[in-house]
Amino acid sequence: MSVKFSVIIPVYNVEKYISECVGSVISQSCRDFEVILVDDGSADSSGKACDEFAATDERVKVIHKPNGGLVSARKAGAKIACGDYIVCVDGDDYLPGNALETYARAIEEHNPNVVCSAALWKYPDGEKAVPCSATPGVYDREKIEKEIFPCLVENEKGEYFSPSVWAKAFRRELYVNAQSSVPDEIKIGEDNACTKPIIARAQKLVVLRDCTYVYRINSASMTKNRTPFDLFTPKLVCEHLEKTLPITPDMQAQVYRCAVHYLFNAASSQYFSGDDKAAKESIKNALSDEYYLKAIEACRYKAFSKGALALFALKHKAFRLIKAYSKTR
Repeated sequence: MSVKFSVIIPVYNVEKYISECVGSVISQSCRDFEVILVDDGSADSSGKACDEFAATDERVKVIHKPNGGLVSARKAGAKIACGDYIVCVDGDDYLPGNALETYARAIEEHNPNVVCSAALWKYPDGEKAVPCSATPGVYDREKIEKEIFPCLVENEKGEYFSPSVWAKAFRRELYVNAQSSVPDEIKIGEDNACTKPIIARAQKLVVLRDCTYVYRINSASMTKNRTPFDLFTPKLVCEHLEKTLPITPDMQAQVYRCAVHYLFNAASSQYFSGDDKAAKESIKNALSDEYYLKAIEACRYKAFSKGALALFALKHKAFRLIKAYSKTR
């Protein structure tokens, strides 16, 4: 069985990293792939670098588009992907030299819908290997439903299946269908909105111990900077999950926990602005939303978990607690 990969790389103002990122794909030990670079309206030299790669390697395709965010960039790449499997790479990350070969071996042996792996998280002062949340092995449909579904979105302990689209290889049809339905407006949690419906539909899943991705932790990362997050994005993510997951009573409960978890993080980020009064008013406004009121009322967590703390803070409008948490992030 010969496997071709489409490697989709959204590119936005990553001139410092793009050469290492694309170079890590071009130099893969597995040679049967295409690289789709989606320049999402970069204002730096990233777009030019993309064109230079395409000029020297026929496997590289470039899309230049107005800035529309990560979801729209991934959709654009998915539309022209021709591979059997899709691999997503962020423009400031990169792949180990044998990543695609590692995926290919698993695919040739098991023919799964999805391959998941560990990732190497690279910090300015060190690195650590972070495994996929599921135990390594081969999962048929019965095993997926039995072992992964109970924590696919978020269980009572606050545990959940690894949400990232990176460190995974998806059968193209599954990925394209899932990604195309994610609202472009989702700017935080967009991986969750794509990955979880794919896992829910998968008939076979392989989880590897191998590290096939290097995730760079840098101060410019969208989820690591201190910019207030939109308070209604959690609602968008969770409403999308309700439309795309098999909503049993347990799965609905998991989605409500996700709403509380994401809302708490977004609420704490409001204090990043330094305007405590404005932060408090914004959070109050969000907490009056009907969907959030329903999620908070229905949500249940095990005692002494981070989720229980988040639920308490939101339910009782404990603004001091929310602000205190913001200082730990």
